[in-house]
Amino acid sequence: MKKLLFVLVFAWTCIATFGQRKEVTSCWNYLKYGELDKAKESIEKAILHETTMNEYKTWWYRGNTYLAIQTTKEAKYKDMDPDAAEKSYKSYLKALALNFKETQNQTLNLEKKEDLEKFFKLLMDKNTKYLDDECLQDIIGVRLPPLANVFVNKGVADYKDKKDYCKALQNFENSLRLSGLALRIDTPIIYYAALAAEKCNKCDRAVEFYSKLILLKYCADKKEKSNMYFYLASAYKCNKDTVKYVESLKKGISSYPNDCQNVIAELINYYLQSNKSKEALDYLNIAIEKSPNNATYYFAKGALLEGTKEWEKSEECYSKAIEIDPNYLDANYNLGALHYNRAADIANEANNEQDQKKYETLKAKSDDEFKKALPYMEKAHQLDPKDMNVISTLKTIYYKLQMTDKYEEMKKKLGK
Repeated sequence: MKKLLFVLVFAWTCIATFGQRKEVTSCWNYLKYGELDKAKESIEKAILHETTMNEYKTWWYRGNTYLAIQTTKEAKYKDMDPDAAEKSYKSYLKALALNFKETQNQTLNLEKKEDLEKFFKLLMDKNTKYLDDECLQDIIGVRLPPLANVFVNKGVADYKDKKDYCKALQNFENSLRLSGLALRIDTPIIYYAALAAEKCNKCDRAVEFYSKLILLKYCADKKEKSNMYFYLASAYKCNKDTVKYVESLKKGISSYPNDCQNVIAELINYYLQSNKSKEALDYLNIAIEKSPNNATYYFAKGALLEGTKEWEKSEECYSKAIEIDPNYLDANYNLGALHYNRAADIANEANNEQDQKKYETLKAKSDDEFKKALPYMEKAHQLDPKDMNVISTLKTIYYKLQMTDKYEEMKKKLGK
């Protein structure tokens, strides 16, 4: 009786095992004939049964099933599973691990960086054995590239349309992992991932991606390559790492000295905001040497020199900026204000002078400075007619120079 019971239990076990393996085979056949709903039903049964849940073929076919669902053009299957891409992705990763002949390698989690690195070492080792070479070749060579593109498209939609930057980052990272498994380096997607990482404040990830792009010399020309250092610096700034931020900018300047306008401007602004006048002036001189027709650099240098009370040098810089760009509002205003402030100082000195001749001499100097300020302030008013500071300054100049009609005009504009 015991022998009969054993035989019955053994027979039942064999039937159950065969039944589950049959589900895997059925999935393959359903896929062959495009019956995706039945393929899905069969393979979902197989991943739940202990006899097939840890077999590479189960997860291989599951990956194929959900990839087919994700990419199908048939309306009845198209929306069958909104997570089809993710399920396909995870299934392929599991299939690749389970396909190793050595059981200790079958537990690799290819979503973990350290396990992924181990996988690549095994892949490059000619002594590594697999349960099924065809499975490995099919997943890596045939299935992963189109699935990687699926995640790119999902990432772009999340980034541009939904503004869901963290979800976009996840999709771009999935694509990059799949491309890596297929032994491809997809630099544009690394760039998209960097942008998404910055947008969702994953600063460490952004630093990692921009660093890779620099290492791979991404971009077509030197100017764009130098901008990678600008973006890397921004990522460090986002991460509140000022030392690395400055180092990245300096590295960008030294790497692309003739094509680093954005990088050098960022470093100059940092030094200006940090009240590091000497460092700012040093890099402004470098910037002017590289871009002698950039009015902004001359303006910035003029403002810096004005701050250190080097009036004549400051005036030269503002004048040069206006020579390059006559419609440069800030340069016109600052140069006008420079002469205006000088005139006001001399006027105050004159008012305190008891000697009539000295008073008249100082008064003439003051008027001369007001006259020098006038054309620049008038130009600033022309460029921005609503600026009340400019109007108020012009009112004073017209009063000092006894230009009554103009003075009254400015008074009306001020509502006085």
